[in-house]
Amino acid sequence: MSLIPKFIITAKDYIVKLFSESRWLPIVSSLTLLIIFFLVTEYFLLDQKQKEGTWLYYLNSISKIALTGGFFTMFLKMFQFAGVVEEIILSEKFYSRLEDSRGKQLNEIFNSDKFSEKIGETLNGVLFDSKYLKKDKGLDKIWRDVTTCFIQDEFPDIHKSLSEKLKNIYFNDNFLNFYYENWNDTYTVKVIDGTYIQLTKSSSYYIKRKNTEKFSFSTSFRVDKDVYNKVPSVIEFSRILVDSKDIKNLGVISEEPLNKEVQIKEEEIYKQFDVDLEGKTSYFVEIETKMIYPFISEYEEFYFYTKKIVNNINVELIYDKNEIIYKFVEIGLENFEKKNKFDKPTTTSDMFSYKGLFLPENGGYKFYFKLKNFTMQKGGGGTM
Repeated sequence: MSLIPKFIITAKDYIVKLFSESRWLPIVSSLTLLIIFFLVTEYFLLDQKQKEGTWLYYLNSISKIALTGGFFTMFLKMFQFAGVVEEIILSEKFYSRLEDSRGKQLNEIFNSDKFSEKIGETLNGVLFDSKYLKKDKGLDKIWRDVTTCFIQDEFPDIHKSLSEKLKNIYFNDNFLNFYYENWNDTYTVKVIDGTYIQLTKSSSYYIKRKNTEKFSFSTSFRVDKDVYNKVPSVIEFSRILVDSKDIKNLGVISEEPLNKEVQIKEEEIYKQFDVDLEGKTSYFVEIETKMIYPFISEYEEFYFYTKKIVNNINVELIYDKNEIIYKFVEIGLENFEKKNKFDKPTTTSDMFSYKGLFLPENGGYKFYFKLKNFTMQKGGGGTM
């Protein structure tokens, strides 16, 4: 082997060893070549470089990119050889400090009042949002529990009896199965033989259901028995229609309350109509009832109340003001709006309206009828 090839091999090995062991030589030498190439193409060959499309123009552009990348590589290499990456970024101590810092920040966030308030608002928003409550099969229990807790806090001395009362009224299936919409009552009053009142009540309203399953619907009346032995007291269901269909023969008419809790006095007569309905969520009901009973007291009363919710109610009274004097009294907190519909020589019509909800056992009305120049003892009638 000649001396020159041996020298070349030795020089090559030396250069490779030098570049592999040195921290800075690869970087410095690369940058030096890039700078020289950049200066030559940028300044010494300025005229040729400016000619777009020439090979020198493209080499000059490449040199700028390479020079920029070279500086970036130099800094990375410098950090690597200086041990910055290994000692700072990749060290366990760095991660330990990062975890400590992050843990402290998280603890500060989680333990802050603002975070607790925000979490509470979010949870309440989810728990009590209507779209979530509607999916809860135990919604009636939630309602009962919330109401009971409220009563216990607000009325601790009577919360047990009040809770039981509300449970019997609002939390039983009979109350929740439907409500009445747009109830209209028209009363036509006449006097018979100077001592009896004939009261014809025409009612119409919608029954609103939450489903189409079978349910029981009923209506009932009571009046005083005859005490003069002239005209027998009467309760007669003249017409019962549901969605314009006569259902009088489909139901059951009884003269005693089916509900044993309803008490009838010995001096009263009672009549109740019951029928099962199904297949719809809305029913239009029309009922006409004729009643005859004696004037016993100075003011003979007739009252209305319901064990269901009623949304909006209108009452009309048609009477002869030459025979009858009356008083209209609200039961509960609801205030009716009164107006005169018409006033003729022998017939007068007065209207009473309430827009809003009647709640069970909390709303209704009474009529007190009086014959002119007539005074006697106690009596009355009513509907439920």
